[in-house]
Amino acid sequence: MSVDIVQKYGPGLSFYLVRVKPSAQKDMPTKWSSSSLRKFSATLKELHASNERLEAKASELCCNTIQLELDVMKLRRHVKALHGELLVTWQVDTLTRLVEVVYERHGWKLPCGVTATSHRDMDQATLSLMYRTAARKIKRETLKRRFGLSVKYYLALQKYDDVSNDYLRTFLGLSCFLQRHRSFTFEAQIHSDQSAHLLDF
Repeated sequence: MSVDIVQKYGPGLSFYLVRVKPSAQKDMPTKWSSSSLRKFSATLKELHASNERLEAKASELCCNTIQLELDVMKLRRHVKALHGELLVTWQVDTLTRLVEVVYERHGWKLPCGVTATSHRDMDQATLSLMYRTAARKIKRETLKRRFGLSVKYYLALQKYDDVSNDYLRTFLGLSCFLQRHRSFTFEAQIHSDQSAHLLDF
């Protein structure tokens, strides 16, 4: 390289490369790469362990969700059955009150010689039999002439036997139903608490 060129442009790249120590040129990238790999490997292991924990919790939550859905289905069936039982109870109460009003307005006594307010100590089966008998004795003409009620009320009274029998079955099974409902509610609360606990990780 001529003196004029060096003076005008300075020394070339080779001039500086020759002065760089080979050991420093090789060791720096190696040391940097080794440190980065160790950090990356540790981070990767931690992420892998965290993912495994998340997958386990997600699987448990999925199982609890399925169980809760089954519990909700059971509850819906119970509620539907309860609505049917309430309807039967309402029908019996309405027809029973109609029988009482008819007998009170005429000054009649119910079978067994009791009134609507003097049978509080009688058991449910005896009461049901007494009101069924009383309902059968009410004539269609009585409802029409004295109360102005249409024939549909008379026809409803004719179904009093069936409705009261349904009510008796409901009455006898009510305690069993309430016991099942309390048990179900307790189980549903347990599943709900478990799911809420899993979210607090």
